[in-house]
Amino acid sequence: MQLRTQFQETAESGASDEIFVRLGGRPTAPVRVTVISSNNKEGVVSPSVLLFDPTNWNVEQTVTVTGVPDGVLDGDVHYQIQFSVTSVDSGYDRLAVPPLAFVNYDDNQVTGVSVIASTPLVTSEAGTTATFTVALNSQPSADVQVAVISGNLAEGTVSPATLTFKASNWNTPQIVTVKGVNDAVVDGDQTYNIRFVVTSADALYNGLSVAPISVTNRDTTTVQALAPPQPVPLTGLWFLVLVLGALGWKAAQSPLASTKRVDARSKAVLRSWW
Repeated sequence: MQLRTQFQETAESGASDEIFVRLGGRPTAPVRVTVISSNNKEGVVSPSVLLFDPTNWNVEQTVTVTGVPDGVLDGDVHYQIQFSVTSVDSGYDRLAVPPLAFVNYDDNQVTGVSVIASTPLVTSEAGTTATFTVALNSQPSADVQVAVISGNLAEGTVSPATLTFKASNWNTPQIVTVKGVNDAVVDGDQTYNIRFVVTSADALYNGLSVAPISVTNRDTTTVQALAPPQPVPLTGLWFLVLVLGALGWKAAQSPLASTKRVDARSKAVLRSWW
């Protein structure tokens, strides 16, 4: 059997390569060639079965080998494409075909933490909440802890405060809830950041920098309006004072007026009041 290849390389980004297969001579019966990847997590083949017979034995058939993203930062991985031949023709049945060596390049994995909010994060001092999710970009070699920290506890709190990612859940988004806090101060809407601290025995993740996410807490505190001053009722002694003041002002406007007349008026008012 004759095999022709190009680079024998694939990549986790989905890059592929091709193998061209034909028989070395005319068979006396149909020949079935099964094509097998030694590691389907790194590369897959299509088609996986080739059929040759006495009429097409010398026509090349193409097998495409495609790289697979395994979600693990495992570097470039070598694997093989193997062949199994069966036929009634004893010259081809169980024919030994050397495998082809391939390499799958690890070019599609980036260490990182994804923080995703579907809308801008807005809470209020009334206690309303907002949520966002956190997930890893690649499978870690050890548990990863992500501490979630509010930049202003007087405006908002977070829950949970720590997220743990394992090899089994690294790409499953975990939800963080931010709750608005009432600071009892008329300070307008306040914007602050939620920041993250990453620790792990995995050196690629330990101390990894993660961009903070912004939150706005709406101010619901209001100033209570003071009641307007109430007019003082003109009764009792206040009325007397006003009357006497008015009489005195008139007397001052007429310096030649008789003092007795003013006194008489005052006494008359007093008699009528009391």
